[in-house]
Amino acid sequence: MSRILRSRIGLFALALGASLLATSAQALPISAFVISEVMYEPSGGDNRRQWVELYNGTGASIDLSAYELQWGRMDLDDSIALSGTLAAGSTFVIGGPTSDANNGNPIYDQVFNFNPNLGDGGHPNREDGIALVESATSTLLHIVVYGGNGSGSPYVDEQGNAATVIDDSALNPGESLEYLGNGNWQVQPTPTDGAPHPNLVPVPEPTPLVLVGLGLVAMAALRSARNEPTRTRIASPVHASR
Repeated sequence: MSRILRSRIGLFALALGASLLATSAQALPISAFVISEVMYEPSGGDNRRQWVELYNGTGASIDLSAYELQWGRMDLDDSIALSGTLAAGSTFVIGGPTSDANNGNPIYDQVFNFNPNLGDGGHPNREDGIALVESATSTLLHIVVYGGNGSGSPYVDEQGNAATVIDDSALNPGESLEYLGNGNWQVQPTPTDGAPHPNLVPVPEPTPLVLVGLGLVAMAALRSARNEPTRTRIASPVHASR
Protein backbone atom coordinates (compact mmCIF):
# COMPACT_ATOMS: atom_id res chain seq x y z
CA MET A 1 0.00 0.00 0.00
CA SER A 2 1.43 3.36 -0.99
CA ARG A 3 2.25 6.06 1.53
CA ILE A 4 -0.31 8.42 -0.01
CA LEU A 5 -3.06 5.80 0.21
CA ARG A 6 -2.21 4.99 3.81
CA SER A 7 -2.28 8.68 4.70
CA ARG A 8 -5.65 9.11 3.09
CA ILE A 9 -7.06 6.10 4.95
CA GLY A 10 -5.72 7.45 8.22
CA LEU A 11 -7.15 10.89 7.70
CA PHE A 12 -10.51 9.40 6.71
CA ALA A 13 -10.60 7.23 9.84
CA LEU A 14 -9.73 10.20 12.03
CA ALA A 15 -12.42 12.33 10.41
CA LEU A 16 -15.00 9.56 10.73
CA GLY A 17 -14.13 8.99 14.39
CA ALA A 18 -14.35 12.70 15.15
CA SER A 19 -17.68 12.94 13.37
CA LEU A 20 -19.14 9.98 15.27
CA LEU A 21 -17.83 11.32 18.57
CA ALA A 22 -19.33 14.75 17.91
CA THR A 23 -22.67 13.18 17.01
CA SER A 24 -22.77 11.05 20.17
CA ALA A 25 -21.78 14.01 22.34
CA GLN A 26 -24.70 16.16 21.22
CA ALA A 27 -27.06 14.24 23.55
CA LEU A 28 -30.11 15.35 21.58
CA PRO A 29 -33.44 13.99 22.82
CA ILE A 30 -34.49 13.00 19.30
CA SER A 31 -34.67 9.20 18.98
CA ALA A 32 -32.78 8.71 22.21
CA PHE A 33 -33.75 8.32 25.88
CA VAL A 34 -36.83 10.49 26.27
CA ILE A 35 -40.07 11.18 28.08
CA SER A 36 -42.51 9.69 25.59
CA GLU A 37 -45.93 10.19 27.23
CA VAL A 38 -47.40 11.90 30.29
CA MET A 39 -50.73 11.42 32.07
CA TYR A 40 -51.01 14.41 34.40
CA GLU A 41 -54.75 15.07 34.12
CA PRO A 42 -56.60 11.76 34.68
CA SER A 43 -60.34 11.69 35.11
CA GLY A 44 -61.67 11.32 38.64
CA GLY A 45 -58.82 13.13 40.41
CA ASP A 46 -55.03 13.24 40.00
CA ASN A 47 -53.93 11.50 43.19
CA ARG A 48 -52.55 7.96 42.65
CA ARG A 49 -53.47 8.02 38.93
CA GLN A 50 -50.73 10.11 37.30
CA TRP A 51 -47.95 8.47 35.32
CA VAL A 52 -44.95 9.18 33.08
CA GLU A 53 -43.71 6.91 30.30
CA LEU A 54 -40.07 6.78 29.16
CA TYR A 55 -38.80 5.42 25.85
CA ASN A 56 -35.32 4.03 25.16
CA GLY A 57 -34.28 4.85 21.63
CA THR A 58 -30.51 4.69 22.21
CA GLY A 59 -30.01 1.21 20.71
CA ALA A 60 -28.69 -0.29 23.99
CA SER A 61 -30.09 -1.26 27.39
CA ILE A 62 -30.16 1.49 30.02
CA ASP A 63 -29.51 1.13 33.75
CA LEU A 64 -32.23 3.40 35.10
CA SER A 65 -30.60 3.74 38.51
CA ALA A 66 -28.38 6.44 36.99
CA TYR A 67 -31.38 8.66 36.23
CA GLU A 68 -34.26 10.48 37.91
CA LEU A 69 -37.46 12.31 37.07
CA GLN A 70 -37.86 15.89 38.25
CA TRP A 71 -41.03 17.96 38.16
CA GLY A 72 -42.60 21.14 39.45
CA ARG A 73 -44.38 24.40 38.63
CA MET A 74 -41.96 27.13 37.51
CA ASP A 75 -39.13 25.05 39.00
CA LEU A 76 -38.09 21.38 39.17
CA ASP A 77 -38.43 21.12 42.94
CA ASP A 78 -39.38 17.43 43.28
CA SER A 79 -37.77 14.22 42.07
CA ILE A 80 -37.86 10.43 42.08
CA ALA A 81 -34.88 8.11 41.58
CA LEU A 82 -35.53 5.53 38.88
CA SER A 83 -34.76 1.83 39.16
CA GLY A 84 -34.58 -1.20 36.89
CA THR A 85 -33.32 -1.79 33.36
CA LEU A 86 -34.90 -0.50 30.16
CA ALA A 87 -34.21 -2.49 26.99
CA ALA A 88 -33.58 -0.77 23.67
CA GLY A 89 -36.78 0.16 21.87
CA SER A 90 -38.88 -0.41 25.00
CA THR A 91 -40.99 1.79 27.28
CA PHE A 92 -41.07 2.18 31.07
CA VAL A 93 -44.04 3.57 33.02
CA ILE A 94 -43.68 5.24 36.44
CA GLY A 95 -46.69 6.23 38.54
CA GLY A 96 -49.86 4.97 40.13
CA PRO A 97 -50.56 2.84 41.95
CA THR A 98 -54.18 3.10 40.71
CA SER A 99 -54.84 1.79 37.20
CA ASP A 100 -58.32 2.16 35.76
CA ALA A 101 -60.26 3.64 32.86
CA ASN A 102 -59.78 7.13 34.30
CA ASN A 103 -56.05 7.09 33.50
CA GLY A 104 -55.84 4.68 30.55
CA ASN A 105 -55.42 1.41 32.51
CA PRO A 106 -51.61 1.64 32.64
CA ILE A 107 -49.30 -1.22 33.60
CA TYR A 108 -46.64 0.20 35.92
CA ASP A 109 -42.97 -0.77 35.76
CA GLN A 110 -42.17 1.38 38.80
CA VAL A 111 -45.02 2.15 41.18
CA PHE A 112 -44.86 5.66 42.59
CA ASN A 113 -47.53 8.06 43.78
CA PHE A 114 -46.40 11.51 42.61
CA ASN A 115 -46.57 13.67 45.72
CA PRO A 116 -46.88 16.53 45.22
CA ASN A 117 -48.83 15.79 42.07
CA LEU A 118 -47.57 16.57 38.60
CA GLY A 119 -48.86 19.97 37.52
CA ASP A 120 -52.13 19.87 35.60
CA GLY A 121 -51.24 22.73 33.25
CA GLY A 122 -54.19 24.71 34.54
CA HIS A 123 -52.47 27.77 35.99
CA PRO A 124 -53.16 30.85 33.85
CA ASN A 125 -49.58 32.13 33.78
CA ARG A 126 -47.28 29.55 35.33
CA GLU A 127 -45.86 26.60 33.42
CA ASP A 128 -45.44 23.01 34.63
CA GLY A 129 -42.35 20.98 33.80
CA ILE A 130 -41.26 17.34 33.88
CA ALA A 131 -37.63 16.45 33.19
CA LEU A 132 -35.49 13.35 32.73
CA VAL A 133 -32.09 13.93 34.34
CA GLU A 134 -28.85 12.01 34.76
CA SER A 135 -28.38 12.04 38.52
CA ALA A 136 -24.60 12.10 38.93
CA THR A 137 -23.98 15.00 36.54
CA SER A 138 -27.39 16.75 36.72
CA THR A 139 -27.43 16.55 32.92
CA LEU A 140 -30.83 17.29 31.42
CA LEU A 141 -31.73 14.62 28.85
CA HIS A 142 -35.29 15.64 28.01
CA ILE A 143 -37.94 18.02 29.29
CA VAL A 144 -41.60 18.73 28.59
CA VAL A 145 -43.07 22.09 29.63
CA TYR A 146 -46.80 22.67 29.29
CA GLY A 147 -49.70 24.95 30.25
CA GLY A 148 -49.41 28.43 31.67
CA ASN A 149 -49.33 30.65 28.60
CA GLY A 150 -47.51 33.10 30.85
CA SER A 151 -45.13 35.95 30.14
CA GLY A 152 -42.04 33.76 30.07
CA SER A 153 -41.06 30.23 31.09
CA PRO A 154 -38.09 29.81 33.46
CA TYR A 155 -37.28 26.38 32.02
CA VAL A 156 -34.45 25.62 29.59
CA ASP A 157 -34.28 22.76 27.09
CA GLU A 158 -31.57 20.14 26.51
CA GLN A 159 -29.35 22.63 24.67
CA GLY A 160 -29.68 25.36 27.30
CA ASN A 161 -32.15 27.43 25.29
CA ALA A 162 -35.53 28.66 26.51
CA ALA A 163 -37.80 25.62 26.58
CA THR A 164 -40.78 25.50 24.24
CA VAL A 165 -44.07 25.61 26.16
CA ILE A 166 -46.56 23.03 24.86
CA ASP A 167 -50.07 24.35 24.38
CA ASP A 168 -52.24 21.80 26.19
CA SER A 169 -55.43 23.84 26.18
CA ALA A 170 -57.14 21.14 24.09
CA LEU A 171 -56.29 18.37 26.57
CA ASN A 172 -59.30 16.98 28.46
CA PRO A 173 -59.28 14.89 31.67
CA GLY A 174 -58.34 11.31 30.84
CA GLU A 175 -56.17 12.30 27.86
CA SER A 176 -52.37 12.23 27.74
CA LEU A 177 -49.59 14.28 26.17
CA GLU A 178 -47.51 12.18 23.75
CA TYR A 179 -44.06 12.90 22.31
CA LEU A 180 -43.72 12.66 18.52
CA GLY A 181 -40.01 13.44 18.24
CA ASN A 182 -38.17 16.56 17.04
CA GLY A 183 -39.58 18.56 19.94
CA ASN A 184 -43.20 17.96 18.93
CA TRP A 185 -45.98 16.81 21.24
CA GLN A 186 -49.64 16.03 20.69
CA VAL A 187 -52.73 15.50 22.81
CA GLN A 188 -53.51 11.78 22.80
CA PRO A 189 -57.26 11.14 23.37
CA THR A 190 -56.58 7.43 23.98
CA PRO A 191 -53.47 7.00 26.18
CA THR A 192 -50.94 4.56 24.70
CA ASP A 193 -48.72 3.72 27.68
CA GLY A 194 -46.48 0.72 27.03
CA ALA A 195 -47.24 0.72 23.29
CA PRO A 196 -44.55 1.00 20.59
CA HIS A 197 -43.64 4.47 19.38
CA PRO A 198 -43.16 4.24 15.59
CA ASN A 199 -42.11 7.89 15.42
CA LEU A 200 -39.23 7.32 17.84
CA VAL A 201 -36.89 4.96 15.98
CA PRO A 202 -33.87 3.59 17.90
CA VAL A 203 -30.59 5.00 16.55
CA PRO A 204 -27.49 3.13 17.83
CA GLU A 205 -24.71 5.43 19.00
CA PRO A 206 -21.05 4.50 18.45
CA THR A 207 -19.65 2.71 21.49
CA PRO A 208 -16.36 3.80 23.09
CA LEU A 209 -14.80 0.56 21.75
CA VAL A 210 -15.73 1.46 18.17
CA LEU A 211 -14.32 4.96 18.57
CA VAL A 212 -11.09 3.60 20.07
CA GLY A 213 -10.82 1.11 17.20
CA LEU A 214 -11.16 3.86 14.62
CA GLY A 215 -8.46 5.84 16.38
CA LEU A 216 -6.07 2.86 16.41
CA VAL A 217 -6.64 2.22 12.72
CA ALA A 218 -5.91 5.85 11.94
CA MET A 219 -2.77 5.91 14.09
CA ALA A 220 -1.45 2.70 12.53
CA ALA A 221 -2.04 4.01 9.01
CA LEU A 222 -0.29 7.31 9.70
CA ARG A 223 2.63 5.63 11.47
CA SER A 224 3.09 3.23 8.58
CA ALA A 225 3.07 6.13 6.14
CA ARG A 226 5.73 8.00 8.12
CA ASN A 227 8.02 4.97 8.44
CA GLU A 228 7.81 3.84 4.83
CA PRO A 229 11.22 4.41 3.23
CA THR A 230 11.34 6.81 0.35
CA ARG A 231 12.01 4.99 -2.89
CA THR A 232 14.28 6.66 -5.46
CA ARG A 233 13.25 5.99 -9.00
CA ILE A 234 16.26 4.77 -11.04
CA ALA A 235 16.24 6.01 -14.55
CA SER A 236 16.55 3.47 -17.34
CA PRO A 237 19.99 3.44 -18.92
CA VAL A 238 20.32 5.45 -22.08
CA HIS A 239 21.81 3.45 -24.91
CA ALA A 240 24.14 5.21 -27.25
CA SER A 241 23.12 4.99 -30.85
CA ARG A 242 25.23 2.95 -32.99
